[in-house]
Amino acid sequence: MRKFVEFLAWMQIVISPLIVAVIGGGIFYLYFQGLTRIIGWILIGLVGLILGIVFANRVTRKTSATEFISRALMLRRNLIITIKIPTDVFLQATEV
Repeated sequence: MRKFVEFLAWMQIVISPLIVAVIGGGIFYLYFQGLTRIIGWILIGLVGLILGIVFANRVTRKTSATEFISRALMLRRNLIITIKIPTDVFLQATEV
């Protein structure tokens, strides 16, 4: 079970750069015409996949992938907690 959880965390690390590359490839796809856009989108996606695999393997060599994901989530949680927006700003906007 532990290896399965570790694999899922590893996949999360791989998917992050892959998503960025696919979005970048989509922009490339919209900008160019013909076969160039399909090849460009695929190549940019493959580069994102390769970078994601390399990054995930580097993380798992230093620490476990599960620990890396949990640290990232804790950092995100701490940032969300420290950035507090006054609620009266929203109340004033809805009353108008």
